[in-house]
Amino acid sequence: MDDRLWENAIIDWLMDDRLWENANIDWLMDDRLWENANIDWLMDDRLWKNANIDWLMDDRLWKNANIDWLMDDRLWKNANIDWLMDDRLWKNANIDWLMDNRLWENANIVLMEMGTTNIVLM
Repeated sequence: MDDRLWENAIIDWLMDDRLWENANIDWLMDDRLWENANIDWLMDDRLWKNANIDWLMDDRLWKNANIDWLMDDRLWKNANIDWLMDDRLWKNANIDWLMDNRLWENANIVLMEMGTTNIVLM
């Protein structure tokens, strides 16, 4: 977590296996990590091994989100109903995403009341 390490960080460094061997959730929440993040990094398996629901709700993650990322299985493994109700998720949604079985597997009556069913059925 030393500042001197981060002053020299680049995206290739963030992708190095040795860095990830020592990762934990506190490290994943560090601002310095996110300053160097890009969408390829967000899709990396090593990041997802350490993910939890709090991490998935973090603004820094969503700044880099795109629709491909929202369709990724690893994201859905960690989903819960609070996450599904989050505005940031819906800002990035498209009709393919709304039709995805993984969304509906996690849905409950609260989600249905949002009017999502009307969009899909139209």
